[in-house]
Amino acid sequence: MADYARKIVEVNGASDVIKVIRGKIEEIELPEKVDVIISEWMGYFLVYETMLSSVIFARNRWMRPDGIMLPTEATLFLGAFSWPEKIQEHIGCWRRMYGYDFTPLLPLASRSLIEEPIVEMLTPQQEVTESEPILHLDLRTVEEKDLVEWKANATLKAIISARVYGVFAWFEVQFPRSKPDTKERSSKVEKEFDDSGLILSTSPEDEPTHWAQTIFFFENFPLLEQDDRLETKLNVKTNAQNPRLLDIEVSWRHQPDTTRTSRNNLKEAKKNDDTCAASVQTPSLDWKKSNYKMQ
Repeated sequence: MADYARKIVEVNGASDVIKVIRGKIEEIELPEKVDVIISEWMGYFLVYETMLSSVIFARNRWMRPDGIMLPTEATLFLGAFSWPEKIQEHIGCWRRMYGYDFTPLLPLASRSLIEEPIVEMLTPQQEVTESEPILHLDLRTVEEKDLVEWKANATLKAIISARVYGVFAWFEVQFPRSKPDTKERSSKVEKEFDDSGLILSTSPEDEPTHWAQTIFFFENFPLLEQDDRLETKLNVKTNAQNPRLLDIEVSWRHQPDTTRTSRNNLKEAKKNDDTCAASVQTPSLDWKKSNYKMQ
């Protein structure tokens, strides 16, 4: 790739401005400190199979004290979703196939769906709750040790009445926007930027990206009424054998909206959800836990 980059520089007449250096950032030597570091280091779930450790090394070793990191900040969000079609496709189909009863395979099919998250695109119509931030990284100060293990709590408020099949993660990264030219421009690089920068988002409500969303299916599917809350806890660790992989524990419980005296919306949601039982069930206040491996 470095050879092709060098040729592109040459054919565009920029060889006197751009120098291509081939090698790992941990191994190469640069002629001087740098003003700007640009890297597309983000992985699925923001930090899965990420190259962030190399970016942090480059920053600590080669960036000037007044240098700029692009992107500058990154935030990971969590929300809850509804997707009965996926459950039917992956699990429900085994109830009856080609006229035969395949229900003995249901536990295996269910386990294969909940043990490992999947990466797919959701639509805004599948969002059941608001999304809340669970991890914020300032690329100017974050260190590799900060990501060895981290925990987060998020309370997700239902914006519609629907059955929740799990939670999903998406992220956004921020690039500071250049300030207009002025007669008194500072000599420091960071003064050339302000805080209202450009945002790259992988939310279901924004343009699709190859990162899509990272989806964690639950083993049990709570039915939420609008304004109910799904309390969640996450414990994320780098895998002991491969630090680019992740072990993720998700705990959750359903907290109903205690200000509401009627649950008519919930009954209507049940009526329209063919995966539900006929009667309205009392939400469980017990914590439920699932473990996932991103590998």
